[in-house]
Amino acid sequence: HTDRGEGWDFYAVGKNRGIGGSGIYSNGKLYVAEPYSEYTIISDTPELVDFNLKYPPYKVGNDTINESKRIRMVLGTHFYEVTSTISTESGKDAVLAIGLTNFGRATVERNPERFMLCLDEHISEKDGNIGGAIFVPSESFAGYAKDGNDELILLKVSSGESLTYYVGTGWSHDLRFDPY
Repeated sequence: HTDRGEGWDFYAVGKNRGIGGSGIYSNGKLYVAEPYSEYTIISDTPELVDFNLKYPPYKVGNDTINESKRIRMVLGTHFYEVTSTISTESGKDAVLAIGLTNFGRATVERNPERFMLCLDEHISEKDGNIGGAIFVPSESFAGYAKDGNDELILLKVSSGESLTYYVGTGWSHDLRFDPY
């Protein structure tokens, strides 16, 4: 990696949730879709990337889940907006889990008063810290869980309804951050 002031991306997350990957949490277990099967680009400009993803249906117990997401990324921000729509074949409500992967070196903050989950990892004195955070709507917040290396924030979701949350990252050496 050559430091050009952009930060680092040196993790291979594999099947983990990375920064903001989602799934359904049921009976103490995380269920996730296969990679998206369809996409639609809404906007692809230097200022805004906006697209929809549709995932293949997947099973959670005896129910079938259909999942789609709209992701909006605006130039100059550290957070992107995700609008998820989860539909269950049964019509029952579900619990959406959004994750941050921790390989054991990050400090985890769960803040139920701010409806937030964040990780802060110290890389080195020279290279600083990197972090990730998720903010969810208060009316959907349902708690926290852990699944392997993934820290999860949980949201109640009604079948067929959309909900919006925010996922972001930052690096302590980014000149746009005040270190205090």
